Amino acid sequence: MQAAGPAAQPVTLSIANEDAEPLRCMFLFAHFVVTDVGTIVPGASLSITMFRQQSDGALWMPRNDGRRMMIETIDCGAVSRWAETRGQISLLPARAGRDLRYSARCHLDGKVVCDGPMPLP
Repeated sequence: MQAAGPAAQPVTLSIANEDAEPLRCMFLFAHFVVTDVGTIVPGASLSITMFRQQSDGALWMPRNDGRRMMIETIDCGAVSRWAETRGQISLLPARAGRDLRYSARCHLDGKVVCDGPMPLP
């Protein structure tokens, strides 16, 4: 199966760290596969590109062999204590919507809490 094609759209998500601590974000795929998205220093943001199937809104990333790895969620947490502080970025707006660019703002409140993602103009 090809990584991209007419049945897939690139979707960009910008994750902003509005906290005083660095945040680490990770993709959680099906079958317990995890990939590091990256670390976001305070006041900075990180943009990631995923693909959305037009048929059902499912989000995915291509594997090295071109097959699709379906994204279940994106979790972010404080770098120094990720497991205790991790919280999810809701991907429902990107799955259900038709916009191609979204933004989420995250901060710590015991665990990571993210506003959005909201569509960007």
